[in-house]
Amino acid sequence: MYFEARVHLIRNITSRKEAAILIKEQKSHWYEALAWQGNTHVFLCVADGHIDNMFLEIAVLRQEPDGSFWQVESITAGWIETAEELEHYFMEAEQANPFKKVQLIVEVPKDHEFVRFICGCCGNIFQGNVKKQLAFNQDAGYGFCDRCAATSFS
Repeated sequence: MYFEARVHLIRNITSRKEAAILIKEQKSHWYEALAWQGNTHVFLCVADGHIDNMFLEIAVLRQEPDGSFWQVESITAGWIETAEELEHYFMEAEQANPFKKVQLIVEVPKDHEFVRFICGCCGNIFQGNVKKQLAFNQDAGYGFCDRCAATSFS
């Protein structure tokens, strides 16, 4: 889940149709969380792909009344040819049951946000603080473990 390590800006839009058009016409930025009001909740769509094609994968999130976010769908948008098809998947996502509570970092990371990273130096997987890892300017999902950071950046 690359999106959990990225810092987002909320872009309020009118509908899931607008989200699909913005994505398929490449008029949305990788850091935008496209938010629309569904029948029961606010839904957000975020880029979840790797740095070479961030919108290849899309995570659809549902915001609960308490402000928490739950993932309801993961869509391989690279296989979807038209905005109409993508909108159909968003419609289905609005009906889906949430399956995982997730974090969505908006505007500024705080000190309590941790995700799994792969160390860009040694390849180890580690749990890291997003705010701290941003200092290394790595792609989302990559960072430097404490051991490598101490030897490489001291």
